[in-house]
Amino acid sequence: MLRLFLILVVSVMLVCGAGAALAIWMGSSVPTGWLVTYANQTQSGYWTLRQIAVNRSMDVAFMPPDLFTNLPLISPDSRYALWRQPNRLSIYDSQLHRTHLLPAAYAAVWSPSLEGSAHLAFIQAGALFQVDLAPDGTLGSPMLLASEDYETVAAIWSPDGGRLVILGFSPATGLYTLSLCTLDGAPPRQLLSSHSRVNPPAWSEDGREIIYDVQEQGTRHLYRLNLDDRRGGMIVTEDDWNAYPIPSPDGSYLAYLSDTNGFVSLYSLSMTERGAQPQILTLLTPDVGYVWSPEATRRRIAFINAADNDLYWTAVPNFPMAIPFPSFRLTDNDGYNVILK
Repeated sequence: MLRLFLILVVSVMLVCGAGAALAIWMGSSVPTGWLVTYANQTQSGYWTLRQIAVNRSMDVAFMPPDLFTNLPLISPDSRYALWRQPNRLSIYDSQLHRTHLLPAAYAAVWSPSLEGSAHLAFIQAGALFQVDLAPDGTLGSPMLLASEDYETVAAIWSPDGGRLVILGFSPATGLYTLSLCTLDGAPPRQLLSSHSRVNPPAWSEDGREIIYDVQEQGTRHLYRLNLDDRRGGMIVTEDDWNAYPIPSPDGSYLAYLSDTNGFVSLYSLSMTERGAQPQILTLLTPDVGYVWSPEATRRRIAFINAADNDLYWTAVPNFPMAIPFPSFRLTDNDGYNVILK
């Protein structure tokens, strides 16, 4: 009877969360609450950038539809959208309604810093560059950050925007490397190298360590590494598939995907409690890409459900639970959704 009651409660919650009101945000007012930015690909093949206010269930479009032919990346201030085109990257300025081009660039990531200019790190011919966009929208000259024997696979900004961790790979040796770039003109400092595939890491919120996963013997293991003394080790010791780690904003929890229960789901792990056990957060199967709420008092996570491709949110409980916290639906639209931030 209790099990039937819980199923009915969860079902009612999911249905009630499905009706998201649609509105157009013209820039005069911004919906309040926890904002999740995502991209929706319509049947026409174009991407529309949208934001949904979780606390008010308001879904709004904030950049012109039918503009982006590839998945866009949004700057922290939501002014710029960057997307990949053949042999170049395009940067759209939503304030001035103009586009900048970065020829031959094929990957990029925005700095989280909101001070002054917008900073962008991008990869061109295996080398890493930085370019700035001034407050007046002017595109600066690219500055070389890293060009070594290892081709740059990915670059990840520190939370304060003052450093970059670079994931590199050498086709000649088969080695993966992680290096630290301090943006002061000094060459990147290598943190580790491995013949096992290393995937792009995530920074801890205090900027003191990185968390990453490594593919080893058919599984993926989570590791942490202190950037000062290089101490670290495996986080989750079970011989399961554990991947895509993202620390919470306060650094107290780690969210990641795992197949511990026989299917891929979203888990959390306390990073402050000694001997803490992983906690499953949802019975749904999340897609890769999820975000923590920036709220200081509530630990919530937004994710894409792989089954229906809609946005949901769930919460990290304050105490161990036999069943996960209910997952609430945020969107009910057609097309393909990807969470951006």
